[in-house]
Amino acid sequence: MTLTLAALIAGILLVLYALFNSGKKQVMADTPTSKVRSVAMGFAELKGVAKPRIMLVSPYAKLPCLYYKYKVEVITDSGRHRSSRTVREGESGSPFYLDDGTGRILVSPKGAEMRLTDRVQSEDPPEIITEWSIRGGERLYVAGTVGKLRDFTGADFDQAAHYRQELERLHGLLADVDRKPREWTGPQAQEAARDRVRQDIRQLEEKINSFSRETNGDLGEEIAVGKGTGEATFIISDMSEEDLAQQFSYSNALAGAAGGSLIIYALWTFMQG
Repeated sequence: MTLTLAALIAGILLVLYALFNSGKKQVMADTPTSKVRSVAMGFAELKGVAKPRIMLVSPYAKLPCLYYKYKVEVITDSGRHRSSRTVREGESGSPFYLDDGTGRILVSPKGAEMRLTDRVQSEDPPEIITEWSIRGGERLYVAGTVGKLRDFTGADFDQAAHYRQELERLHGLLADVDRKPREWTGPQAQEAARDRVRQDIRQLEEKINSFSRETNGDLGEEIAVGKGTGEATFIISDMSEEDLAQQFSYSNALAGAAGGSLIIYALWTFMQG
């Protein structure tokens, strides 16, 4: 009975997911593409080229970029099955510009549904590290709310956001030095590794403190596109609108079919009991 109820709940959630995504796809289809030069406040669809406000470096692959997102998973292999558990994840918060030839507008990535194909994956057993990024010059599709940058709750538009993410990663490295003593040739090598990471941490902390004393001037008054209050749709993608719509159609059909099958199975099982 517990398994049947779990199947019913999972099926309903999958169907709701498909319906929710169908709604986003319809919003994309119903929203005409605006030009940056004449875009109005409110929900809008924009297409253009990503341009830097500040340059970032992705924390693991060390790629120059305008935005990054990462996930670190620990892989467990019992011999019978292989499973993963996310132990660290994060993203940059600094905005970048979108230029469509008629003008440029800030994009605040906080809260966006990122549909990115630019992905780098590496293994450092038992960890798998996956990074997604947006590089300068990449063509982007953006559907979100246009307003002033300060209007987007939690919009972190200073360089300190990037360094805080890097600081979190370094603290993780410092912990790894203590967790993996066998990787070092001896206590002296292990302590030297600790010192290197501690020095990097001190330098980053100094940068963060200096940035916290600086002001961002009138940046918050600039027009930007971001996650609107009460608005469900905010998408940033390096795919074309057509490819993105096709991806939504595929995932919606898959989730709908799987959810429907689970619901039918659960109801049939209930009736048999």
